[in-house]
Amino acid sequence: MTEVKGMPPEPEKVAASNLAAMASAAGTQAGARIGLVSRIDYGGEGFRLPAIIAGFDILKNEGTHMNMLIGGLVNGKELEAQMKVFVAEVQYQDKEQNRIFKELAQLSATDRKKARKAQIEAQFYMKTARDLADIIPQMLIPDPEDPSKKKIVDLFIVTSRVLDGKIGLTIARLLSGIRPDIRVWHEGGDRFPVKYLGKDKILWALAPMEGNFRGEYYSTVAEAMIKRKKKQSTKKKPFMWIVGGMASAINKPRGELDFRYVTVPALHRLEEVRVSENQQGVRIVELPPKAVLTGDEAHDAEETNRADRYLVRTYNLKDTISQELTFIAPPPDATDTQKRIIEYMKEGEDGWTTPGLLRSNLGLSPETIAAEMAALQAMKPLQKKGQSFPGISFDEAAKKYCFNLAGVQRKLRYVMPSSPWDEDRIVSFACIHGGSIETDIEFFVNEVPKIILANKATVFVGAGDHIEGMSHNLDKKGELIAGFNNHTLQEMFSAHTTGTVIIKVFNERFRAAMLKLGDKKPSEEKLRGMINEFLLLYMFIPGNHDCWQANEGHIPLKVYTLTLESFILDEVERILGEYSLESPPHLKDLVAHKVHSPGYNVSAKRYWQVFPLPSGLMACIQHPYMSRMKTTSGRPQQMLEFATRHDCQVSIGANFHVAECIEDWGSDLGQCVSLEVGTIKHGSNYERNQMKMVDQGVGYLRILSKNKRIYMTESAFYGEPRPRPPVDNLVIINEFIEKFGIKKLKI
Repeated sequence: MTEVKGMPPEPEKVAASNLAAMASAAGTQAGARIGLVSRIDYGGEGFRLPAIIAGFDILKNEGTHMNMLIGGLVNGKELEAQMKVFVAEVQYQDKEQNRIFKELAQLSATDRKKARKAQIEAQFYMKTARDLADIIPQMLIPDPEDPSKKKIVDLFIVTSRVLDGKIGLTIARLLSGIRPDIRVWHEGGDRFPVKYLGKDKILWALAPMEGNFRGEYYSTVAEAMIKRKKKQSTKKKPFMWIVGGMASAINKPRGELDFRYVTVPALHRLEEVRVSENQQGVRIVELPPKAVLTGDEAHDAEETNRADRYLVRTYNLKDTISQELTFIAPPPDATDTQKRIIEYMKEGEDGWTTPGLLRSNLGLSPETIAAEMAALQAMKPLQKKGQSFPGISFDEAAKKYCFNLAGVQRKLRYVMPSSPWDEDRIVSFACIHGGSIETDIEFFVNEVPKIILANKATVFVGAGDHIEGMSHNLDKKGELIAGFNNHTLQEMFSAHTTGTVIIKVFNERFRAAMLKLGDKKPSEEKLRGMINEFLLLYMFIPGNHDCWQANEGHIPLKVYTLTLESFILDEVERILGEYSLESPPHLKDLVAHKVHSPGYNVSAKRYWQVFPLPSGLMACIQHPYMSRMKTTSGRPQQMLEFATRHDCQVSIGANFHVAECIEDWGSDLGQCVSLEVGTIKHGSNYERNQMKMVDQGVGYLRILSKNKRIYMTESAFYGEPRPRPPVDNLVIINEFIEKFGIKKLKI
């Protein structure tokens, strides 16, 4: 794949989902990457051609197989107003020039006026469609059915009655006639079959058709749209819903809800103030190949290969768009004074100044200001490689000089951040509830190590509830595995369970490194570095179940921590012994450094849930003592707000037994991400009696950042598709008493 200059290299895929390698081996396309765009807002004040170019460059670099623009091809409201002005101007010219239209001569005066107006409107529609045809980039990829040839990537457009209006649908249809790669499907939403993934792999795109979608929570409108469409439609539910027009970035797996969905950021500068609209950029959904996406007709089964689920990547362009004035360069023939004025205007967030400000801040005389600004106003907008000058105009009503909006919209070219990147790869879990009959231990100890290895994770996070505890008479209610009615045993068991995952990952990575060394033995320094590299950084906090025992004077997870450190130390020494290697000095300290709760840093005055990721980004682990909300993004948003108050850009939280990933941008920290993880249980009597479903499994998060600003995030959720039955304590009891020839018990 060709690397686009100024863009990051193609994100490194997990081995099992390396679609390019699979396609090469199979001689056809394996899996699919879908590019998602929304709200380019043509005709609106926030329209930005450089953002469109940057966004489609990302899609090119990703090698997407199909792209969707879901809602907001145009700003319908603004474009309608512009068309009225255009019609009035042409009608005025018709009258002034006494134009005669023979084809309309037979009509009455009233009908002739209506027909002429329709002609002018048609001119406006076509003019706009042709401009869009030039603006929207085309993409070429190797043809999946004949790799020796190139194939144009199709762009599917779904217009929104709220955002695009009727004018948007009309223009979109004209656009599809000009550009063969552009296809306009049903207004408001449509079903998209994805080739090479099996007959049931349908993506259903939705764009808003009605109402005011302002709100505090990102998920409210998106989920309402999906639920309304589900009730209205008789068609089979899709593999995934994709909701455009919201300017948000949600990745919600199926579990708590009976559907999965993602939302799409906007690809323009957001101008209106809507709490639920925050994200600017593009998204990629990467779907694994057909062999992985197996399942029954009812979609009750998920992918059989749990380490190869779909991935969702968000590319953040809001940092770049918010700094667009920094890309303005003075014209080559500008004087030193003019360059000073331009640099001063760039320093302001809105790109304007007044004669008074120039006089007081730059020390220029009124005569100099008038002369230099007149010269700048006479200069034409310029767009060359490395030079972008939008032009300057004077706002008579406001009495201020501004960069030309049209020039900013079309003449600028963004310089995107590029490699090298700082990278974090994190697998997170929570609510394992050690000792519970409902916990899927088999999934945790067998599948989670594969997930960590496949995604090359280096950070492992446990967000609370490591034990089931014994409050609320859980032992008497039969919620505990026989023999685990003891906090100490529960903590020891959970420590061994988590330690098994950590050691399986370490063993595999250490084995691979030793194979590369061959007969050579690593030096003491090299060995210590290998151990430090291959042991996961495991950060954890207690949850409310862990802390119930605090009422009895116990320190929550103290036994857990000591047991886990001892377990890992013993296992690392055992593995070293298999290679006839001696343990390096201070191995115990090294293990303790890799396995711990964040703690409270008194000197840094940082909250105890906060810790630095390898990239230097700050992360906050949370386990709020609260119940879930009906609005699914509510708790992730609240956790992220708490995290950002502690200067953290990454929030990882749990307790609600549901999963979701949401993203939010703030001017201080830039792009931030909140990963809410579910549970390792498949439910509980408490939840079933409250008619609650859970999201079972772990969450994966990958982050690319530069100078501690997040540029790209990749998220996924992995779980056991078929719930295993709870542990039957009667079986355990009967296995014990049968040893003595006692007849089995029956209940």
